[in-house]
Amino acid sequence: AELASRHLSQLLFVALTCGLAMTALSLRFVPHAIAAFVGSNTAIIPAACVYAKIRAFAWPAVLVTSVAQSASLGLQDVWGPVRCLAVASTVNLGGDLLLCPLLGYGIAGAAWATMASQVLCLLGPSHGLPPSTWGRFSCCARCTPWVASASPSRRRPCPRCSTSSPSPAPSSSPSPPRCPSTCC
Repeated sequence: AELASRHLSQLLFVALTCGLAMTALSLRFVPHAIAAFVGSNTAIIPAACVYAKIRAFAWPAVLVTSVAQSASLGLQDVWGPVRCLAVASTVNLGGDLLLCPLLGYGIAGAAWATMASQVLCLLGPSHGLPPSTWGRFSCCARCTPWVASASPSRRRPCPRCSTSSPSPAPSSSPSPPRCPSTCC
C-alpha cells in the first residue's frame, strides 16, 4: 500500500507539472493554434482566444483531478468522482447562468465558470485519497480534509461504544478486531 501511495504521489506530481507546462504553452500559442483551426473565419478569433486563455489556467487542476479520480476508481470508490462531477457541473451551470446573461461577461464568463468548476473539483470533497498519497504535497491533505475521508484504512467511530475501529479489511485478509458490541 505504501508503494502504491508513493507511485500515485509521483503521478500527481507529474500531472501537476504537465498541467503547468500546458498552461504556459497554451498561453503562448493559443492565438496561433486558433488561427490555424478557424481558417478564413477570423471574426471569432478574439473571442476564442479569450476563452482559451482563461481556460488554460485550469490545466493543472484538470490533470491532477483526472489522476485523483482514476486512483479513486482504482480504490473502488465510485461515489467520490460522481460527487465531484455533480458539484462541478452544478457550479459550471450556475456560473454560466450568472456570468453570461445576468452579468454580461459573455464568452469570458463561460470560461471563468468552467475553470472555477474544474478547480473546485480538485479542491472539493471528491476523491478520498489517503494523505500519504500526496507525499511532498502533504499540505494538500491539510488544506482539503476530504483527502483522508475514503482511505481504505481509515478509522471510524463505532456508533454504539464511540471507540475508533478500523474499517473492514478486504475479504482476503483476516478480519480486524471488533468492538465488544460487534457493531463495527
